[in-house]
Amino acid sequence: MDSQNDEARTCVRNEHIGSVFQCRFLLPDFTALENVLLPMRKLKQFSDSDMRDRVASVLKDVGLGEKADRLATQLSGG
Repeated sequence: MDSQNDEARTCVRNEHIGSVFQCRFLLPDFTALENVLLPMRKLKQFSDSDMRDRVASVLKDVGLGEKADRLATQLSGG
C-alpha cells in the first residue's frame, strides 16, 4: 500500500467523516458539545467560537440542541 495514498485517505477521514458514539465512547466528564468539539480542535481549522457555533448547529440539526450543555452521562443511550 502506498503510504502517500494512506496519508491522503487519513486526511480525508479526519476532515470530512466523523462519528459520535453513544455511551461508553463519549467522555463522561465532558458535555455533548465538548465531546463533538474534540475532533475539530485537533484539526485547528476554526476559531473556538466558530467551532462552538458549528457544533451547536449540528447538535440542533440532530435534535440535541437543548442538550448541548449536558454531560454525556446525562444523555439517553437509547
